[in-house]
Amino acid sequence: MDAPTAPPGLDAIAERLRDLRVQAGQPSFTEIAREVGRLRDARGVSPWAARPGRVTVYDVFRDGRKRVDIDLVLDVLTALGFADERVPVRQLYREIVSTRASSTARPRVETLAVPADVDLLGRELELEHLLTALTTAALASSDKTFAVVTGLAGVGKTALARAVTHRLVATVPGAFAVEASVRTASGDSEATSVGPDHIVSAVDAMLQRRRQSDDDVAPRCVVLLDDVVSSENLEAVVAGLPSGSLVVATCRRDLVVTGTAAHVRLGPLDTTTTAALLRAALPTDRVVSDADSEALHRLAELCGGLPLAVSILQGQIAARPGWPLSDVEMWLARAEQEHVGFLDSVHDGLDPGVARALRLCALHPARLSPAEIAALTGTDDTEAERAIAVLVREHLLVRDPGGRLDLHDLVRGHAQRRATEVEPYSQVKLAVERLGGLLLHSPDPGTDWLEEHVEVVVTTAQLAADHELPAVVTGLADLAHVHLRRTLRDGDSLLLLGAARRHGLPEERAEADRRYIQTLLYAKDATGALAIGEPLLALTSDPRYHHSLALVAEAYRFSARYDDAIRTALSARDGAIAAEDLFVITIASSTLVYSHLEKLEATRAREACEVGLAALADAEAPHERLSLLHSLGRTLVLDAEWDRARQAYEECRVLAAGADRQDMLAFCALQLEVIDLLSGDVMTAVTRLTATVESALRIGDAYVAFEGMLWLGLAHLRAGDPDAAAPWLDQAREAADIDDTGRVEAHLAELALGRRDADAAERHLRAATTLGRGGRTVELLVAQGLGDVAALRGDLDDARQHWGDALALDPPALYAVPLRERVEGGERR
Repeated sequence: MDAPTAPPGLDAIAERLRDLRVQAGQPSFTEIAREVGRLRDARGVSPWAARPGRVTVYDVFRDGRKRVDIDLVLDVLTALGFADERVPVRQLYREIVSTRASSTARPRVETLAVPADVDLLGRELELEHLLTALTTAALASSDKTFAVVTGLAGVGKTALARAVTHRLVATVPGAFAVEASVRTASGDSEATSVGPDHIVSAVDAMLQRRRQSDDDVAPRCVVLLDDVVSSENLEAVVAGLPSGSLVVATCRRDLVVTGTAAHVRLGPLDTTTTAALLRAALPTDRVVSDADSEALHRLAELCGGLPLAVSILQGQIAARPGWPLSDVEMWLARAEQEHVGFLDSVHDGLDPGVARALRLCALHPARLSPAEIAALTGTDDTEAERAIAVLVREHLLVRDPGGRLDLHDLVRGHAQRRATEVEPYSQVKLAVERLGGLLLHSPDPGTDWLEEHVEVVVTTAQLAADHELPAVVTGLADLAHVHLRRTLRDGDSLLLLGAARRHGLPEERAEADRRYIQTLLYAKDATGALAIGEPLLALTSDPRYHHSLALVAEAYRFSARYDDAIRTALSARDGAIAAEDLFVITIASSTLVYSHLEKLEATRAREACEVGLAALADAEAPHERLSLLHSLGRTLVLDAEWDRARQAYEECRVLAAGADRQDMLAFCALQLEVIDLLSGDVMTAVTRLTATVESALRIGDAYVAFEGMLWLGLAHLRAGDPDAAAPWLDQAREAADIDDTGRVEAHLAELALGRRDADAAERHLRAATTLGRGGRTVELLVAQGLGDVAALRGDLDDARQHWGDALALDPPALYAVPLRERVEGGERR
């Protein structure tokens, strides 16, 4: 009996592995994976790449693989105890790959017979454009006319070209369609195109047969040239075709050819259209549930808008008619992304250097510049530009208007999977290190440069963290964290600083922790800030210990732990004064001011401001002085010292203008308008506050807009016009965050009292107590408001009791004076 023949292709390797596993005693795939991990760990492979998953190991034993990770196969051989099989199996792999690459299919030139009514959902405009251009040209001239459709593999070029061809056959007298596949089966994008002579002679033969069979109408050939390799290739074919031929050519690249009637570049379909195409694969009588609709949308996103991926997935859905679509989605996740397997031929047809550039670009999630791609690939600018030009022509990279390069989501995912198969961890690490070095040594990392490169900086830091490059992580965090904070990119800042505090240089991680806490405080996450900050208080030998104290104090204040905040901030300020650290002096002083103010201790708040300003007196510190002057102005307003408050805010405004702090300029203007209101110039305040709010809304200054709307509502109440006050206070409530809710509700109670609605006022005051966070200020406003409600109801004893409770809180003059007038006069003022 003859010996069985070896299975074709990669199945021969799988069969050999199965035989050797039997000889090794049938170890489980988990055991094999564990042993492979030990082998790789001994070679110094990174832990994340060392041990493969059980399913990954199982896959190298099964038939039907389109590709295989040969390095994993060789490690599996060693793990099974057959290291001597490594050389023959590697040689077999090379022979299979070589045979596959050199094989060619016979060029296909045949009459095209597809129904004319091809459904091209989402491509209607492109179809109409091509038909109009070619039909007009055909009717106007008997010369040859051609159009070109270009785009990424799988984007639907051939389907569109076929639809155009069939419509032309239906409208042009005597037309018949011929399809010629120009590229051979190996998929080599440079060298394996079908010779023009073969196509021309085949078309001539078909034309002669048509002429012999039909004497009434002169036949006219409509040729679909599918997968054209180059402009020269297209021109050579068109030049040899008979006069009067109409040609529709498809190509992965953008072609530069003179005389085209139309050139359409196809992009991906939108998600809605993709989902509609997938829906068409379901049985017509199937009821689509909400869960199915959601799964359809997710499956549509997996297709990335590529019709070929949609078509493959349609087939999988149709083959499983009873499956819930969520199960199809799970199956797809386990099926090695077979709906994008067509991209294998695209990748394998690239020059090795170009394919490597694609894989390395795919590993980086940001849009990259040519210089950054050169750094990743370790090539000079000329070689990188050559690779980029090929990838752009093949529609694998896309240039954005700023010149940066991006990948289609499916191309990125596919190239990432290929990268994990063929790119060694050590080489990827070197690529990330080169890119990090390029970014860190930029000649001019100013604001404009950072704004352009911030996405690349943040994502490169994360890649550097994944590849154990602490110096790169810390350097990139140092480079960009201030810019991220100033531009309010809290999410990016937390990603960057999170990488630095976990994977940066060990000696710099405490500083990364402090920066991370600061970002959490900007994001108003006091709980998260304390979780990281309180352990830092044990590091008393840290040279910047006073900075840690200041940040923890601020986190205490945000958590309404005012006594803890004051105690910690005093320690921080004393340490900062001794170290002449102006930044920490300012932070700690501000924490003291606002903590005292929340406790209605205006005098102590002012003392804290004055100590801080005295520490800054001999320093060139406009930003720090600006912050403390603003705090001083607030304490003076609470003490009703209008002239000194105006003086403080006028000085603030001068400093803000000199420092180009537009945010502080707007806030100083608002505070001066509030002083006008509180000192009795109500109508002037109304006019100026209205202009300030409109300006803040126009430029998107949310804080000034909120404060302005709140004070504008109060100004209208002081002017005796509750109807005019209502819309401003309602808008303030919509804009308020949780820290301001209690204050807004208390002022809405004032509005209700202005309308003499005691019940509504009481509801708002209870809401202020339940919802609001604002320390003693809200407590004071609620007690005052409850007294006003009682007075409106005629219960003066109860009113005086509540007003007395408010006075017992020892409020500053702004609140104390009108409260005493209430107690003495027995009415709301």
